[in-house]
Amino acid sequence: MIAILAQAQQAAADSANEAYLLWGFILAAAALGLLILELLIPSGGLLGLLCGVSAIGSIIAFFQYDTMFGVSALNFRDGAARSKKRHMRAREPPLLLALNPAGE
Repeated sequence: MIAILAQAQQAAADSANEAYLLWGFILAAAALGLLILELLIPSGGLLGLLCGVSAIGSIIAFFQYDTMFGVSALNFRDGAARSKKRHMRAREPPLLLALNPAGE
């Protein structure tokens, strides 16, 4: 009888963990959608703030599911941010060209 109760408790814990995984992916998708909306709709930064909160919530949910998933989500977002900064730096015009568009 005790073995059956232990198995039932383990099944309930597994389904709770799977809920964290599901919420992690839902919040990550919401963060991506809000980021795209932030680029298209002028909201005064409100959508950007909601995107950040959603991204942090997804990282927390992934950590609640499993430490490996949490670290992976954290590294993915950190890598994406660094890649974006590197890409934006490469597109900046040289200072002299920006000050003197004619190139004189």
